Amino acid sequence: MLDICSHTAGDLSLQFNCSKSHCMMVGKAAAVKLQNVYLGYTHILWSQTIKYLGVHIASGKSLCFDVKSMKSSFYVGLACNSIFANANGLDEVALL
Repeated sequence: MLDICSHTAGDLSLQFNCSKSHCMMVGKAAAVKLQNVYLGYTHILWSQTIKYLGVHIASGKSLCFDVKSMKSSFYVGLACNSIFANANGLDEVALL
Protein backbone atom coordinates (compact mmCIF):
# COMPACT_ATOMS: atom_id res chain seq x y z
CA MET A 1 0.00 0.00 0.00
CA LEU A 2 2.80 2.41 0.82
CA ASP A 3 4.40 1.72 -2.55
CA ILE A 4 1.13 2.63 -4.26
CA CYS A 5 0.88 5.82 -2.17
CA SER A 6 4.46 6.75 -3.01
CA HIS A 7 3.95 6.08 -6.73
CA THR A 8 0.69 8.04 -6.86
CA ALA A 9 2.24 10.96 -4.95
CA GLY A 10 5.10 11.00 -7.46
CA ASP A 11 2.60 11.12 -10.34
CA LEU A 12 0.89 14.09 -8.67
CA SER A 13 4.23 15.87 -7.95
CA LEU A 14 3.75 15.46 -4.19
CA GLN A 15 6.28 14.37 -1.60
CA PHE A 16 5.93 12.66 1.76
CA ASN A 17 8.01 13.99 4.64
CA CYS A 18 9.25 10.71 6.08
CA SER A 19 11.05 12.46 8.94
CA LYS A 20 7.62 13.48 10.30
CA SER A 21 5.97 10.12 9.59
CA HIS A 22 5.71 7.32 12.15
CA CYS A 23 4.07 3.90 12.36
CA MET A 24 2.17 2.79 15.44
CA MET A 25 0.51 -0.51 16.26
CA VAL A 26 -2.86 -0.66 18.04
CA GLY A 27 -4.67 -3.87 18.96
CA LYS A 28 -3.94 -7.32 20.33
CA ALA A 29 -0.62 -7.58 18.48
CA ALA A 30 0.69 -4.18 19.67
CA ALA A 31 3.63 -5.77 21.52
CA VAL A 32 4.80 -7.77 18.48
CA LYS A 33 8.07 -6.68 16.90
CA LEU A 34 7.38 -5.90 13.24
CA GLN A 35 9.65 -5.50 10.26
CA ASN A 36 10.82 -2.11 9.04
CA VAL A 37 8.41 -0.15 6.87
CA TYR A 38 9.61 1.90 3.91
CA LEU A 39 7.96 4.71 2.00
CA GLY A 40 9.85 4.81 -1.25
CA TYR A 41 13.41 4.19 -0.11
CA THR A 42 13.07 5.89 3.27
CA HIS A 43 12.61 3.97 6.52
CA ILE A 44 9.60 4.97 8.65
CA LEU A 45 10.12 4.56 12.39
CA TRP A 46 7.85 2.57 14.72
CA SER A 47 6.72 4.62 17.73
CA GLN A 48 5.00 3.89 21.03
CA THR A 49 3.50 7.40 21.16
CA ILE A 50 2.73 9.98 18.51
CA LYS A 51 1.97 13.65 19.06
CA TYR A 52 -0.71 14.94 16.68
CA LEU A 53 -2.23 18.42 17.06
CA GLY A 54 -1.01 18.61 20.66
CA VAL A 55 -2.58 15.30 21.68
CA HIS A 56 -0.39 12.31 22.50
CA ILE A 57 -1.69 9.03 21.04
CA ALA A 58 -0.30 5.88 22.67
CA SER A 59 -0.08 2.41 21.19
CA GLY A 60 -1.37 -0.60 23.06
CA LYS A 61 -4.24 -3.04 23.14
CA SER A 62 -6.65 -0.14 22.70
CA LEU A 63 -6.30 3.37 21.32
CA CYS A 64 -5.35 5.75 24.12
CA PHE A 65 -5.23 9.56 24.05
CA ASP A 66 -3.23 11.59 26.58
CA VAL A 67 -4.31 15.23 26.92
CA LYS A 68 -2.40 16.01 30.15
CA SER A 69 0.12 18.25 28.37
CA MET A 70 -2.65 20.25 26.68
CA LYS A 71 -4.51 20.69 29.97
CA SER A 72 -1.40 21.79 31.86
CA SER A 73 -0.45 24.38 29.21
CA PHE A 74 -4.06 25.66 29.24
CA TYR A 75 -4.00 26.13 33.02
CA VAL A 76 -0.57 27.82 32.88
CA GLY A 77 -1.92 30.28 30.31
CA LEU A 78 -5.04 30.82 32.41
CA ALA A 79 -2.96 31.51 35.52
CA CYS A 80 -0.71 33.96 33.66
CA ASN A 81 -3.71 35.81 32.27
CA SER A 82 -5.20 36.04 35.76
CA ILE A 83 -1.96 37.51 37.14
CA PHE A 84 -1.67 40.02 34.29
CA ALA A 85 -5.31 41.08 34.68
CA ASN A 86 -4.80 41.87 38.38
CA ALA A 87 -1.37 43.48 38.04
CA ASN A 88 -2.47 47.00 37.07
CA GLY A 89 -0.08 49.68 38.24
CA LEU A 90 2.95 47.42 38.74
CA ASP A 91 6.18 48.35 37.06
CA GLU A 92 7.69 45.93 34.53
CA VAL A 93 10.39 44.58 36.86
CA ALA A 94 7.87 43.68 39.57
CA LEU A 95 5.56 42.10 37.00
CA LEU A 96 8.36 39.93 35.62
